[in-house]
Parts: sequence; C-alpha cells; structure tokens
Amino acid sequence: MKDRRHYDSPDQDDPFRPVMGRGRKPDHERVPSLRALIRRGVQRQGGVHTGRGHAKPRRGLVAVRAPHALSRRCVIKARYVSLTRNGQKAASLHLTYLERDGVERDGSPGRLYGADETFTADEVKASLPGEPRQFRFIVSPEDGDRVDLTDFARRLMSQVEKDTGRRLIWAAVNHYNTDNPHVHVVIRGLDRDGDEVRIDGRYISQEMRWRAQEVLTRELGRRHDLEIAHERSIEITRERPTGIDRMIEGHLSSERVVTVGQLAEAPRSERAACLARLETLKRLGLARNETAGTWRLAADWKAELEHMATQADAVQRLWRFIPQLAGQYRVLEPGSAVDAFEGVVKGKGLHDELGGAMFLAATLPVAWPGTSR
Repeated sequence: MKDRRHYDSPDQDDPFRPVMGRGRKPDHERVPSLRALIRRGVQRQGGVHTGRGHAKPRRGLVAVRAPHALSRRCVIKARYVSLTRNGQKAASLHLTYLERDGVERDGSPGRLYGADETFTADEVKASLPGEPRQFRFIVSPEDGDRVDLTDFARRLMSQVEKDTGRRLIWAAVNHYNTDNPHVHVVIRGLDRDGDEVRIDGRYISQEMRWRAQEVLTRELGRRHDLEIAHERSIEITRERPTGIDRMIEGHLSSERVVTVGQLAEAPRSERAACLARLETLKRLGLARNETAGTWRLAADWKAELEHMATQADAVQRLWRFIPQLAGQYRVLEPGSAVDAFEGVVKGKGLHDELGGAMFLAATLPVAWPGTSR
C-alpha cells in the first residue's frame, strides 16, 4: 500500500491539492442562485414557489398597525360567496341590485367604478373560468358625508392591493340612500394574473378596517374632543348598537352587572357617556337597577338592540315607498306565521345588501288586526 502520510501532513507544502465541492465566498460576495431569484419574484407577485414551476395562492399577511384612539372611525361588513353552479348568476344579479335606482346623491342609479377612469363594467361582470369565490364588502365611514367616497374607495383598494400583494379585479358602487353614506366593494376570486385570491381572515375582520381608518384620518385629520362629545351625545339615545355599548360591555362582570364604582376608573367623558346610556337601556327595558348605582343588563340586550336596528331600517325603507301610511307599517320577518293575503306591491329592494336577500313593500286592501291598513 502506498504511504500517503506526507499528503495529509500539515507541514508539507503541496503545490496542487484540489478540494471537491461548492466554492464558498464571503457573505458580501455571495450571488443569489437562479432558483432563489425566481422564488423571490413569485413571492413579490403574491405566490409561494413550490419548486415545480407553479405558484400557490397566498393570503395577505402584512402586519397593520392598530389606529390611534382619535383616528376617524369606519365600519366594514364582509362576506365571501362561493361560486357554485348558480353562483355566477347570483353574483351578476347582486351587482345589478347595487346599481339600482335611487342610491346616488341625486336619486339616480348607482354607477360601478374601479381604480381609474379606464374601468369598464365588463371587468367585474365577465365570467372568469375557475373563479372559486367572490368577496363582498360594505365600507361605511363615520364621516361618509364629508369625503369623496369614490376617491376614498380607490385609495383604500390601492392599499389593499399592496397589503395582499395582488393586482385585484374589483369594482365599487357608492350608496347615499341611508343615513350613513357607504361603499359596496366586490373583489373577484381571481386576480389579473389569473391566480386564486385568498385574503387572511384577520385582515378581513380587522386590518382592512384599520386601513380605511388610516385613509380617512389622512383626509380629515384626527377627531377633536368636541367631535367625539357630539358623536356620543347622539349615540346615547339611539335604539341600535353604539360605540358606548362596547364601552359598557368592557366594564360588565360575568353576571352582566356594572356599577358606578367600576365606571369610576374610566375617563370622565367615557364615564358620563356610559351612565347616560345605561339610563337609555333602562328605558328600553334592557337594563334595570338592582341597587342604587348598580345596573344588570338583560341576557339578550345586544341581540335586542340589533333587532331594534333591523326594525328601524325596515320602517325607513317602507317610508320611501309608502310615506302616506307612516305609523301603520307592519314588518314581517322571514319565517313569520301569517295568513295568506292579497295586496298591491309598491316597491322592492335589497334587505341584506351583502347576502342578497330581498324585501317587498305592499299595501293591503283590508285592515289586519292591530293596524288600520
């Protein structure tokens, strides 16, 4: 056997000793491999490289900072609709209802718009083979009557595209037919690159609203103390859920009890608003005094406030079609047991603007029990 000890001796100088393997460079000299460059490019476009030349859908995972306490407020309601066999027809019908008469400021039909003036309705109405779902949003800024809703929606959706890393296909319609002007936004389930769109649940439930608040606050500035006081004074007597109710809920014990002592730890303005609101809840039969300075709320107080809001909205819709019978309306909810009747249809529209449920307004030729019409 040949002696190889001199080859392994560190004391020997070998003029040529090749070492097989990948060459190493200092960190600052390393060049990304082609695979790494492709993976980074795919990720920037909203996909995750699988190693097989395909990109899987990626949910938006951008961290969004919570808004300041004095930021402008906004409510966002969301729903996604699976496009089953009849889903595309239902989605098209939903857009038609959103464009119905009487929703613009001047009472004209709603107008679909997109990111800029080059938008055409076909972008959001055309069939997209393989589209699994659509996303629907109602974006209701608290100061909706003080901003240009079209500009607001475009800036918000531009930020949503950045957050999700997608070139989204979307359209919006402004509605001014309620006390709170709002925007309906529809996002297609495939983006402009033909990839499936998924949006993280946390982003839908919370962070998209935070983005909307950022846009509003940049436009109008932070809320002033006088504005907050005015808003709370209006909320105190409202027969629907309010921001003050959320404050009260934060002070409730597990037995739904709140005391003056608990509220004493809150800021003065919050304490005053909660005390006044508790008196309203007491008047509505949703709270009672057990002892002086102690209130117990009804088990279903939040659900009852939601029901009151639904009834009030229904009455407002009926007034648009049958104003001459104000005070004589009867609202029938789905599943209500009533006898068959004949009447004259005066109008119809969307009861649930997210889900698409309809309502019908009609007058009756004969009186029902408890009504004069």
